Amino acid sequence: MVAGAFGLCAKGLPFLDIAERVLQRKLRLQFMEDNAAMIKYCLTGKNPTMRHLQRTHGVQLSFLTENADGNRSSLLRCDTTKQCADIYTKGYNEPATWHHACNL
Repeated sequence: MVAGAFGLCAKGLPFLDIAERVLQRKLRLQFMEDNAAMIKYCLTGKNPTMRHLQRTHGVQLSFLTENADGNRSSLLRCDTTKQCADIYTKGYNEPATWHHACNL
């Protein structure tokens, strides 16, 4: 959730502003996530187990909820086997799985 919030807030939406200005048309950011708990929270705004994230990690949960299906961005589910960022967050026991993730 922390990485997703950082990616959307610090990288995704600022890039969207630049891309719209360069291309001179409105664009929609597709934000892909494989974490089912984060997807559920972003779409409903309710998950009491994540209430501490704002206090401990500085994640604005309301910002994620507003941008999950807003005018400028949409949240899409991505299968974990197609998530290239997993090489930074998950451990791999099988070399073939590691190589697959690196080649994404």
